[in-house]
Amino acid sequence: MKKAVIVGIVSMLFMPPMAINENINHASFITDGKTLYVGGSGPDNYTKIQDAIDDANDGDTVFVYNGTYYENIVINKSINLIGEDKNTTIIDGSGNKIGIHISGKWVNVSGFKVINCKADFHYEGAGIFLTYSYYSHISNNIIVDNTVDGIRLSHSYYNIISDNEILNNGGEGINIYLSKRNNFTNNYIENNYRGIFMNQGDYNYISNNVIKNCRAGGIQLSLSGHNTVIQNSIIKDDAGIYLYRSYNNDIIGNNILNNRVGVIFFAGEDNFFKNNNFIFNRLHAFFSHAYNNRWIRNYWNNWHLPLPKPIIGEAYFIPLIQFDWMPRLFPYGGEE
Repeated sequence: MKKAVIVGIVSMLFMPPMAINENINHASFITDGKTLYVGGSGPDNYTKIQDAIDDANDGDTVFVYNGTYYENIVINKSINLIGEDKNTTIIDGSGNKIGIHISGKWVNVSGFKVINCKADFHYEGAGIFLTYSYYSHISNNIIVDNTVDGIRLSHSYYNIISDNEILNNGGEGINIYLSKRNNFTNNYIENNYRGIFMNQGDYNYISNNVIKNCRAGGIQLSLSGHNTVIQNSIIKDDAGIYLYRSYNNDIIGNNILNNRVGVIFFAGEDNFFKNNNFIFNRLHAFFSHAYNNRWIRNYWNNWHLPLPKPIIGEAYFIPLIQFDWMPRLFPYGGEE
């Protein structure tokens, strides 16, 4: 019976993200301005997206008809940039580092496929790059086949990154640097270098994402604190979740499946692991020089006793043990 429950959970994890959670709080789009059109057959339509953006004012919408646009877009004003169809409205970065560069507040970008952004090092660019951006919403885009990061935030706050497909990029799926209080939810991230990488980010919320087949790891928090990682599915990555010198993070309700290591952390303190499913990982958890972390009510598929579950770690080559004091004996998502 337990094996059947686990198989059912595994099947659910391979659904696209919209099948897992459709209850997303979207930021409101700005609708009090005029609409400028790019492409299509209108007599006054623009042929270049950037020309329409340059002529737009705060509150305007730039609507882009299907087609391929060989541009590197810069947005430094509060506008909506909307593509007709994310599969066929394509921004081709022409081998340059950034497809869409956002430095404005209250910018909404939706409905595009961003391809062919390249750099010698993946951290030099991104398909969509937010710098010093606030209250922006990046949703319902496909960022695919770039050598750089899929979406990158630097010094950006209160943004929502949701419902995007981020696939086959040479860099991070989502790269978060010195950014706070952002919401990353319901994204599908597969075959990138890492799924989500955060460096010096605090008070961010990472939820309901599917992260698969990322060769350097699913989610990594580095020098980051007070973040919430909740209800994500992290599948077939090197390390499912890796914490490096990170503290006071809540790791709750995630499905961590078929990774080389489920959770690994170094020198982190006061992190809280609760109600997670650890299933079929080669090693479920390991820690080094990490103290005062708490584990409770996690499911471990190789632990079947109503006793505390030991979690093995080390410090200065001396073995250490932490405990999940109340391990769950049945996986979340199944019936006891």
